[in-house]
Amino acid sequence: MHFWRMVIFAVKISAGADAAVPYPSLRTMTAPELRAVERCAQQYLQTFRSEGIAKAVEYCHFEASEHHSQDAHRNLYIRSGCAIQDYRIQRIDKINDGLYALTLELQDASGQWKTVYNFVGRINGAYRYINGVSHIPEALRTNFDPSAYRTVDVSVITARKLG
Repeated sequence: MHFWRMVIFAVKISAGADAAVPYPSLRTMTAPELRAVERCAQQYLQTFRSEGIAKAVEYCHFEASEHHSQDAHRNLYIRSGCAIQDYRIQRIDKINDGLYALTLELQDASGQWKTVYNFVGRINGAYRYINGVSHIPEALRTNFDPSAYRTVDVSVITARKLG
């Protein structure tokens, strides 16, 4: 957790409507809400970077689909073997009272930086990391426009129906 960054956020939020804020939609989030969302994202991303995908999925929510259960999605994600070397949270947007969009810069094993969109959702009272649009529960989709969070980088691989 970056304590100094939290202090700066609090100062900038309370400075008034014209103050520069690190994430544009912070004005709609309370300080405790922002801390909870950022803590969830940091836990997942730091664990992913330092301990790997198998450990990081403990912070994730996977939505069951027509083809796969939640556990099957989790196992497919682990088997993908993807890894990150570093990350930067560029932006956090509040979509609704239970869903937050993250704009991230992720550095892969080759050193390339890619922009991706992930989410944090409040599910059953707990903040959970959601690594794709298809894993956002229907109950959290109020005011959500999936087309706003499409990754256009052709080198980013997404899991589709397998098997």
